[in-house]
Amino acid sequence: MNTPAPSPLLSTAVLATCAAVSGAAHGALWAGHALAGTSEAVPGNPAEALVRISTGTLSWPPASTLLLMAATLLVVLGLLAGVHRQRRRSPEAAPTTTAATRWWADGPMIALGPPQSGKTALTPSAVLTSDKSVTIATRRGQAGTGGGDAA
Repeated sequence: MNTPAPSPLLSTAVLATCAAVSGAAHGALWAGHALAGTSEAVPGNPAEALVRISTGTLSWPPASTLLLMAATLLVVLGLLAGVHRQRRRSPEAAPTTTAATRWWADGPMIALGPPQSGKTALTPSAVLTSDKSVTIATRRGQAGTGGGDAA
């Protein structure tokens, strides 16, 4: 069975996430002990602190839990704000009108003119009717006649 190798980017992301979670938990443990005023010495090695907490030789103060929850909330809010900002900047959210898009949408004579701010561009199309008059129809459904008898 031939399985693909894991992506180096995925491996790096998992390693960075584990390091961030471990660092945040260790920082919350240290700050929780500092806020609670305990006399217990928190080891500098996060792995040793985890072993000492799991064996019961080091306590986890309630302040550490609150600090870890606040840090998690800040990270989640920051990620949501970043996603919202990125979506606002996406091309689908704020289309820009260039000369090329105006050329294809409005035709060469309209596209070569200056952009009309605040006005909707209309694409005219000429239709020859049975009475040999030319009807100019626009994209919004407005119509005008020209070139024939206006009776």
